[in-house]
Amino acid sequence: MSLASHYATILSGGSSIQKTLAYMKRYGHLSLLPQIVKILERTPVDSDASVVTFAKESDAKKFAPAIAEAFKAIGTDAKGSRTVIDPRLVGGYRVHSASKIVDRSFRTALVTIYHNAVRF
Repeated sequence: MSLASHYATILSGGSSIQKTLAYMKRYGHLSLLPQIVKILERTPVDSDASVVTFAKESDAKKFAPAIAEAFKAIGTDAKGSRTVIDPRLVGGYRVHSASKIVDRSFRTALVTIYHNAVRF
């Protein structure tokens, strides 16, 4: 776990933002703020809320029917779900609800292909 991830965990846990920023300034860690913000943006706010992650905003319309099927497979409703843009997905989507994940991202597909190619 990186230092930025540790700070994100501290801040999401309800710690005082002012005290954390003062600590970061004292030890010269303020340059980590952009990374911390990105981590916090990707982190679900409510564990019961559904999160749909896309690589770009245009993927929302493109994969709408598939996302509806993913919500049916998980057994939850799409109402009240939060949308997150994460360019690391390359394309596709990821639906996360409670402890269930449906990952149809291009990144996962590419990593799987790579692992299968290297294994043999």
